[in-house]
Amino acid sequence: MTPDEHLVQVACAAHEVKNSLAVLRGYASYAAGGRMGPLTPDDEANLALLLTGVDQVLTIAGKLMAAAETRAHDGREEAQGLRRSQLLPEAAELTGARPA
Repeated sequence: MTPDEHLVQVACAAHEVKNSLAVLRGYASYAAGGRMGPLTPDDEANLALLLTGVDQVLTIAGKLMAAAETRAHDGREEAQGLRRSQLLPEAAELTGARPA
């Protein structure tokens, strides 16, 4: 598997984690607001702990996605630069121009 394929897999996995956690966070927030019935103090504490943990993992997943996208973008820039550097001498030769 190429490094680019690994980056795509990391970005996809992070995206799936974020989607699942967003749903979990929605239900937990809904419950924490008392919309699913009355809460005991223990329920409130447990839901607050759950929401904190979900937010932490969402942050990590977001950072993974951003890092993978940045690395993939940097790789595309390098690949485009490489192709351009290979093509410039050929274009100069075909057109009779002198490369700088």
